[in-house]
Amino acid sequence: MLTVGVNAKYIMETIDDNSATAIAADVGLIHQPVNKHLKVGLTIRNLGYQVTYFSDSEYKEKFPITYAGGLCYTFSEKVLANYELDKAAGQDIAGGIGADWKVHPMLAIRGGYKFDGSDWNTDSNYLSGLSVGLGLNWKKLVLDYAISSYGDLGALNHISLRYSF
Repeated sequence: MLTVGVNAKYIMETIDDNSATAIAADVGLIHQPVNKHLKVGLTIRNLGYQVTYFSDSEYKEKFPITYAGGLCYTFSEKVLANYELDKAAGQDIAGGIGADWKVHPMLAIRGGYKFDGSDWNTDSNYLSGLSVGLGLNWKKLVLDYAISSYGDLGALNHISLRYSF
């Protein structure tokens, strides 16, 4: 079985009193091979267009177009694990591992670790790349929250709201 998906994004970045906005999309394919517990996926992320600019000069920022592939293995109805490799334009290959545990039909607890090949030997902070979060699922609406460690740069909060048609 082959599944195709599209994710639309509105992006806003603010630095001091300046801001810029953009719209972008991610496109992905998921294949379910003969093994019912395994899924294989491919994505292209950040295909987009800049709408507003940081300054009047209309300097266009380049989108970090990313190609990725991954595997997801479902151990049980409540537990799954995944592995991903990705390659962003101008960057080294990076990857990550993660797990999702559905403690209730409406609540999932998640954790993961993202590693970057270029920082593999130079990053002495072992918490850099670690993330934890949760997902709240109500009917077709999903609210996801995660916090990720970026070593000396501190923590980054991720919030997303998703509706499935």
